[in-house]
Amino acid sequence: MSVNALTTSILTKYAEWDRYAERFGFVSVGKELFSQIIQTTDQQSLEKIAEDMGAQLTKQFMLFWFKKINVETFLAYVSTISRYGGIAKCDIEVQGREHTITALHELGPKWSNFLKHFIDSGLKSTLGIVAEFDTTKNSVVGRFVAT
Repeated sequence: MSVNALTTSILTKYAEWDRYAERFGFVSVGKELFSQIIQTTDQQSLEKIAEDMGAQLTKQFMLFWFKKINVETFLAYVSTISRYGGIAKCDIEVQGREHTITALHELGPKWSNFLKHFIDSGLKSTLGIVAEFDTTKNSVVGRFVAT
């Protein structure tokens, strides 16, 4: 990697993530520790946290980062927290008004369920959109039609 490419990468990450994450109090935790916390937390508690945080944080982040709430900023939010927050590797596909969010991770079925509830709650609270979800042990696929 060239010095210019490295510098660009560092500055991009700072501009897109670090300066905002610091303001929201993000904490870096190793994947193994995080996985153990998820595995020892009961499913009902994880769902409640996901629903509460999905509704609350999604709106706060979208307004803070993008200054507006719409489908495009929601997708940009999901992409950004995935890329830099490490919640999953996300792929977003848009075909007309149909949107698909695919999240792949290595944290097991409890994390899949958490992500499903987090994304669903964020969509409902910010855009009033109800999505359909399919989950597996290490993936979540959410589909919705934007109006």
